[in-house]
Amino acid sequence: MAENGGVACKCTERGIYGFRGARFDKRSRIRKNLRNVSMIPLFKHNGLFIWRSIAANNCIFRCVENLESSGYWRNGVCCSTDDNISALRVQPVKDDKFEMEIKKLWNIGKENIQGLLPLALLSLVDEGVGLSCVIEQPLSIEGKIFIYTSICYMLIVSCSMDAREKSRSTTLETPGHKRVPIFVMMPVDSFGIDTSGAPRIRRIKALTISLKALKLAGVHGIAVEVWWGIVERFSPFVYNWSLYEELFKLISESGLKLHVALSFHSNMHSSSRVKGGVSLPLWIVEIGDLNKDIYYRDQNGFSNDDYLTLGVDELPLFCGRTALQCYEDFMFSFINKFESFIGSVIEEISVGLGPSGELRYPAHPFGDGRWRFPGIGEFQCYDKYMMRDLKIAACQEGKPQWGDKGPQNAGYYNSLPSGVPFFEEGQESFLSDYGCFFLEWYSGRLIRHADAILTKAANMLKKYQESKKSSVLLVAKIGGIYWWYHTLSHPAELTAGYYNTALRDGYDPVASMLSRHGAALHIS
Repeated sequence: MAENGGVACKCTERGIYGFRGARFDKRSRIRKNLRNVSMIPLFKHNGLFIWRSIAANNCIFRCVENLESSGYWRNGVCCSTDDNISALRVQPVKDDKFEMEIKKLWNIGKENIQGLLPLALLSLVDEGVGLSCVIEQPLSIEGKIFIYTSICYMLIVSCSMDAREKSRSTTLETPGHKRVPIFVMMPVDSFGIDTSGAPRIRRIKALTISLKALKLAGVHGIAVEVWWGIVERFSPFVYNWSLYEELFKLISESGLKLHVALSFHSNMHSSSRVKGGVSLPLWIVEIGDLNKDIYYRDQNGFSNDDYLTLGVDELPLFCGRTALQCYEDFMFSFINKFESFIGSVIEEISVGLGPSGELRYPAHPFGDGRWRFPGIGEFQCYDKYMMRDLKIAACQEGKPQWGDKGPQNAGYYNSLPSGVPFFEEGQESFLSDYGCFFLEWYSGRLIRHADAILTKAANMLKKYQESKKSSVLLVAKIGGIYWWYHTLSHPAELTAGYYNTALRDGYDPVASMLSRHGAALHIS
């Protein structure tokens, strides 16, 4: 077998299998007569190639003798290393010897088995073949067992789902094996809008196979983004949940749980259009085309259409509804549609609070080229609605002049902290009276925005959170803005809305707000 791997392929006109990948002078020697045996590539590890036999004989086999390369296959396994093929003659194993054989192989090859397992899983699921490598007790086998003994010892078992689950739970829940549930994020391009405008799942067959593979690998569940721009895409109050009904059904039938993220943002700037970025609802986009101030703006007037500015939270600009009412109606529709899943299949609901679903301002817009790491970013409060709110706050403070504009000495997106007066020590810095006022207002409005949305979400989920049978966790995300953390001012955090400096804990108010709603914190 060639070093780059070989593929068993059937020569239909002759009823035999040849191995592609071997050198020409080796091919005739390694061809085997494999009538009535279907060969499927399983996995590769350190030059070892294994094929699974799907034969009519469903006995349990074990290897008893290595034959020469010219030998015949019989009901079982072919192992090859590099360019050499060795066939294994097999014979039935009695059930009373089964447990002993398994433990013997497991004890010898435990480390190697763990290394090979993930690759094996991915190849098995398309045929619906079960897999179990860790056997703590006898299993009721409903199929075939295949053993190879070339480079390492490995055991692959086809058994019932109940037996697999029993084996897995026995292994993972024993003392000393504390199980941490693993959730896998659904790829951003797994679903989207097709050319006709209808939501759909892309590559549904591949997705179904992948879900089965993840379940067999011990993954607990899938994290899925539920997009406002897909569900309420064309008209207000018209919710199309068909895509997520199909997706959630697939995930549930695969035996997996769900983490759901209600996404009120767009990913058009962070995902290429080729991969199917999701915009805000089209009727929101139409309103934004006429009024750019429904989005956050920077000091130069550039808007960011990834998320609605919190300045419109309580303004009825969206077909008679405020932004908060739009979010509330969407959450209510979701909970009403998937009530039977919540607390059983859906274990966690994350509510989007800003760009990328995170509670922050879009101070570092990496998708459109304005910002590059590790720039400090810019304050995002220059839409007319936030400026109006700033003016009111300044008047209440007795300093109306502070409400005319944001800091004018805070640099630009790609500035570094040194040389930017607002982020250094001085009379006009973040330490000044004006600096403290502005940052309190800027961060405070962000926390108030999250508080309003989570209040509505927590009220809707209250009956599930209080239930002992169907508990669901409410989650909020914040961004991991880590650069310039070792400076005095933490400028990247300040522009993002986190009033966290070397002299002030800016995350405690966020944590306190989440605690009031019984919500967990996710740092992304």
